[in-house]
Amino acid sequence: MQALFNVDEAAEQLQCGRTSIYKFSQTGKLGHVKIGRSLRFTEQHLEDFILKNSTEPTRRHKLGTKTHMQRDSHGNPIGTGTKLHG
Repeated sequence: MQALFNVDEAAEQLQCGRTSIYKFSQTGKLGHVKIGRSLRFTEQHLEDFILKNSTEPTRRHKLGTKTHMQRDSHGNPIGTGTKLHG
């Protein structure tokens, strides 16, 4: 049988507050087992939540080069292309 974590223990494992645990559970982002009126979480529930909410590490660029390009509200690069003189 798998160990079950209560809300406080899950919050400690995910390093967040109790309110966040309830919110993640209510919105379906964090799986859980309901026993009576209590929520319980397996290690797998917590691991799945972490994997779903992880981002890929960004590539590191050489020193002195741009790390990202600024973009306008349409996603187009800013500061490139031909300037119009009028």
